[in-house]
Amino acid sequence: MQTTQLTFDQIKSSILVSLDKKKSDQHCKLLFEQLVGKFKFRNNKYTFSGSYDLAQWLVLSFDSMIKEDEKFFTEIVIPIVAYISIVDDACDENMTLSSIAEMKEHCKIFRGEPVYASHQALKMGQFVYNLIKGERFECIRRKVLEFLVTGTNLIVKAKQECENVTKETLENFLEDRRIDSMASLFFTINNFFKNIQEFDRCDTVSTLYNHKASDTISLLNDVASIAKDTKKQLVNNYVILNKGLKENLTYTQLKQLPIEAFESSLNEVLELIKDNLLQMQTIKSSNPSYSTQFDSIDEVMKGYCTWCIISKRFQLENHLLPEYHPKMTSGELKPAQKPWADDDMDTYFVDIEKFNEELLLTFRILML
Repeated sequence: MQTTQLTFDQIKSSILVSLDKKKSDQHCKLLFEQLVGKFKFRNNKYTFSGSYDLAQWLVLSFDSMIKEDEKFFTEIVIPIVAYISIVDDACDENMTLSSIAEMKEHCKIFRGEPVYASHQALKMGQFVYNLIKGERFECIRRKVLEFLVTGTNLIVKAKQECENVTKETLENFLEDRRIDSMASLFFTINNFFKNIQEFDRCDTVSTLYNHKASDTISLLNDVASIAKDTKKQLVNNYVILNKGLKENLTYTQLKQLPIEAFESSLNEVLELIKDNLLQMQTIKSSNPSYSTQFDSIDEVMKGYCTWCIISKRFQLENHLLPEYHPKMTSGELKPAQKPWADDDMDTYFVDIEKFNEELLLTFRILML
């Protein structure tokens, strides 16, 4: 464990950036008010905690954007990421036919197809689509659709192959995670803001650097998530999958293991992150003409990775790294200040299921 902690500390020293807490609290308040007021999400712990966490995540990831054009950050970036985060969280927790159908409706919105907005998430999807339906936002809109399609496919795959780890490969998993972690979307948004042309896939330098940065984000996110992901229905974590493939374990067998069983796999993933960062440094040193593109990617990567280290969503008592054990930092908003009931942790997906039940009942009555 000492080696694991040392590797983690080395990674931290190369990516950690400071959070503008005042700015993130300000955007948390604005987002929470919009979700509850404009989109009629529940005024509860889930909505506030999500707003609080997302505000820190985005303030860290888009530091120069906030300083140069906070209006764009507030009116475009926050609604996009809030929307797909809400959809992703709910459907990750409910791998049912309803969640697959729900994701397909969101995909339709970003293909420009008509959708009946039966609940607040679809209404928010239509709002976000209208924000970025102009031609100049085409690259961002394409990335949002790519994220939604990948998310849908992952849920379908999880339902069909819930026992067979061997059908997955680590390489394919990382390709999906570049999209599913939102790293690819974040890079596109920051490049769009900085007027940096999207990298050409034939450009091996840009492609390699982009992939190394995306994988660093995805892998550190999985390190941070290991304690909560060992309990989830979907094995969507590189640390867990790495162990399953090496030891030929099924999903059920992996779920029965104590978290301590993943320590060696965790250390391997941390070493992989450290190696990625070293390779990125080598690429950067050898290609000074790409400094503008590299700087844009670095800003997002370091901010995102810092969030993976400080976010309360990853803090659990049984995490293998002490860094993630629950703690209350000085000046943090206290739970007593929040307008929620402690037992009100429902997501909007409960409302979707309720709507589907009411629709089915209405259909049956009409058929009588």
